[in-house]
Amino acid sequence: NQSAYDQYQQGLTLWGDRMRENGNRAEALAAFQRAVAFEDNFADAWASLGTLAVYSVGSPLAKDRAAFTRMTEDALSRAIELDPTNAKAHAALVVFHVTQNLDITKARFHLEQAEAAAPNAASTHYAAVWLYRVLGDADAALAAIDRTIVLDPLNSILALVRATLLMEMGRTDESMAALEACFEAQCLGEGFVAFASAAAVFSGEQRYLDRWRPRVDAFETVLESIPDNAKPVVASIMPAFTSIRYQRDDADAQI
Repeated sequence: NQSAYDQYQQGLTLWGDRMRENGNRAEALAAFQRAVAFEDNFADAWASLGTLAVYSVGSPLAKDRAAFTRMTEDALSRAIELDPTNAKAHAALVVFHVTQNLDITKARFHLEQAEAAAPNAASTHYAAVWLYRVLGDADAALAAIDRTIVLDPLNSILALVRATLLMEMGRTDESMAALEACFEAQCLGEGFVAFASAAAVFSGEQRYLDRWRPRVDAFETVLESIPDNAKPVVASIMPAFTSIRYQRDDADAQI
């Protein structure tokens, strides 16, 4: 079905640019939903819909968490029903089971299925990152994200994930250097500042706090103009978070 395929391609493009342009995540979701409406037997479209949902559970799209979770499970189940070896669906199910019900046995099973079906797919190695992180194997997670970047070198979001992982490993200078490079290159949209400034705060180092403070102030001005129903969940706590760490006068009020 050409209409289904066109919507699927549009969804992939919008999803790839989800952190560069506000609204792309929601538009990608709508495109994938139109694709499966046009062609119910389109396994890759169902897998992409489920993948988007897995990685959007903290976004405004998931305000009705129970309904969003059902949609996620239904989409991925349909993809597997249509194509039992669909690596993208299995990879998404790894992340689903790691992040939403902490079922390590099921996560391992789906990672094995993804590896068997598509051992060189970026989505397979990215799923492994999430499993290794929850297992506390930081070295394996770092190796997996490095393989993912080799396979998908134009995906700037992977650099952000790698920087976050380095911060978790205590490799602060490497992490902040990567975030600084991304900021200077404008590799991602304004929302990137929220992630990078949080890393600066977690570093506990004054030099990073000082460097990122004016960027945080500028971002918070933008944040105030975004309707509450369009903000990710983390945005609601960011003002208090930064006020406390930067020891602003409004910290108590923000709390």
